[in-house]
Amino acid sequence: MPTCVQAEWWQGLQHRALFQSWAGRSHGKRQLPRPHSLPRWLSLLAPEGSASCKFRCWPSRFVVLTPEGPFDNSIAYYTAFAEQYLTLIVDGQLYAEYPVDAYLTYRFLKDNAAQLAQQSAETQTPEKFFLKHVDDKGDHLLVDENLNITGIIDWQMARVVPFREAFGPSLATADMSSLCGGKVSLSVDDVAFAGALEERGYPELASCMADEKVRRFFWGLALEAKWSYALPLANAILKAFGVDQDWTQWRETALREYEADERLKCLVDSANLVSS
Repeated sequence: MPTCVQAEWWQGLQHRALFQSWAGRSHGKRQLPRPHSLPRWLSLLAPEGSASCKFRCWPSRFVVLTPEGPFDNSIAYYTAFAEQYLTLIVDGQLYAEYPVDAYLTYRFLKDNAAQLAQQSAETQTPEKFFLKHVDDKGDHLLVDENLNITGIIDWQMARVVPFREAFGPSLATADMSSLCGGKVSLSVDDVAFAGALEERGYPELASCMADEKVRRFFWGLALEAKWSYALPLANAILKAFGVDQDWTQWRETALREYEADERLKCLVDSANLVSS
């Protein structure tokens, strides 16, 4: 690997210049490498006829909860991801200060996992999955003085993800103030990067930047300690997934819709005992 500098100074860069490097715009004939796909989620070592290789992401550093696979499609993957949160909420390990609202949020995400699946003619064929850095803020990229990417580090924390997640809006292009504050919109950098991909002749990759559903799904309620901090995130999730109601209105409807959910009943009963 040539001498290079780590992009720890990410926030100080002119983002558009870095997008030019990513998309090859600074060198007219440069082409993006063809994405290399994998047949299943959690299948790094799964050649035809062999056993699948399962692994877990290390949650203590990145707070990433990754369900066991392998999964043949993204809906099963996202459903299992949300279910893992539901299990931990019920067990009191997550969002102990507001378990009912947290449970409703992740139950909603579980029920809407299909919205995250790739929407194209390719859905008629087996889905493809791609290797992605687990902490995609951009500081895992190595660049030279001219902002040419020369390497990628920390791949021991990589995971295999569906197409839209691999090439959709990431934390690297997010407006973190808007993301944390519950504002639902693509950032200036999201739009710039999508434009760079489109210009270089990769419309399918650019189409993954059309909305931030996947980014909102994984950001979830973050690790907010109080419901007042998490509420903007919950409202943003509803809005991103097409719900016109605010949280208070939607919550009443959801409690009726999920009244047969035994785990939710236990959480509601416990909350009523605490408040009484």
